[in-house]
Amino acid sequence: MAHQQNVQRGNAESRNLLLETARHWREKGLPAPLQRLLRDYEINPDRLIVIGDASGDWPGHEFLMEFLILTETGDFLEIRVELSEDATSIMEVEKFEDVTADQNLSEHNRGFGKGDGYLALQVLAELNSPQADVGGEK
Repeated sequence: MAHQQNVQRGNAESRNLLLETARHWREKGLPAPLQRLLRDYEINPDRLIVIGDASGDWPGHEFLMEFLILTETGDFLEIRVELSEDATSIMEVEKFEDVTADQNLSEHNRGFGKGDGYLALQVLAELNSPQADVGGEK
């Protein structure tokens, strides 16, 4: 019973972290050049969620932005772009890859419960529901 409660607590913590990250980027908004790139691929930047962000984590590469996003159609994309110094344009698209097949979308995993991909899909549905406002509050 204690193990089940730990699994449930761990799933709740993971989901809350995903929700916090998604809300942060919904409120902040993605950089305009990245939004334009996404629209070029017919991806609505207002209906996706950012579930991972490693931007600015490389010394000397302050303009390199890397995201793991989940689109409204359920595709997980890993994107790495280098922005211009004034952040008005993309200098290079280093990666734009569908990584959906790499995600754990299972609701039931022995020992740890719900996969992160499954939890991200729940967060996406919540934030895109008609009851959610721009800030993600219901």
